[in-house]
Amino acid sequence: MQTSIFASADADSVAVALSDVCQKPISDKYFPVKKLLKNIIHTACGKVYQHRANVTLIALAMLFFALPHFAGATDLLATQKQDAKDTFGHGSTVEWGLYIAEIIISIGGYIKTRNPMLFVGGLAFLIVITRTFFSLAG
Repeated sequence: MQTSIFASADADSVAVALSDVCQKPISDKYFPVKKLLKNIIHTACGKVYQHRANVTLIALAMLFFALPHFAGATDLLATQKQDAKDTFGHGSTVEWGLYIAEIIISIGGYIKTRNPMLFVGGLAFLIVITRTFFSLAG
């Protein structure tokens, strides 16, 4: 604590006790904020340096989203779409082979466990899943 004496126009003097906090200059009041900002910037720069490959890839991705004409290309496999639909689409030989394999696996599972629900339920489940995926493909 510091003691300050103020003189007034009167003959009496007044003594006022002021704390040390009030005596600090105003510019020191913002020092923790400056230090905090400096630490945040230093940490961010350190993280960027540590993950510079990821930051570079993200920057390139943002560039291509902003300027899509740089990333434009032609579809080289566009002529193969009909071949893929014929091979893997609904009614193809691959679909028929998978149905036969599902029936054989269901029969094998039934023989091994003697549980008829495995044969009936498993077969129906596999056929529904296969039918759904092949209709999406074709």
